[in-house]
Amino acid sequence: MPIIIDATGIALGRLASYSAKKAVLGEEVCIINCDNAVISGKRKNVVEAYLTKRARRHPFSGPFISRVPSMIVKRAIRGMLEYKRTPGKLAFQRVVCYNTAPNEIIGKQEDIDKLKKSYSSYVTLKELSSSIS
Repeated sequence: MPIIIDATGIALGRLASYSAKKAVLGEEVCIINCDNAVISGKRKNVVEAYLTKRARRHPFSGPFISRVPSMIVKRAIRGMLEYKRTPGKLAFQRVVCYNTAPNEIIGKQEDIDKLKKSYSSYVTLKELSSSIS
């Protein structure tokens, strides 16, 4: 039975570190509503930082940085794992991310209050992906 986490209102970094830790410990992690995860900071600064990161790449040889919210979350989790070594690869394979909740998962998610925090200024991943496309 996988751990199902609703990412609504949870900061991206907190969500990624919690998920990576659970995956390393051998548990399957399923993250739903990735488009409602937040990045703290002013909208202008967050979007500018992400565009700068995307501009550093070569269009044919990478690194390839996605604009889809679920892939942004998955890449953040990958950054907290040793994904080039076997234990990290196996842990990364145990993580699944969805932008919306699939029908078979609705109602089974955990509510993790320790990850939620209130922010004065933030950007959701849905807003971020729509502003950089």
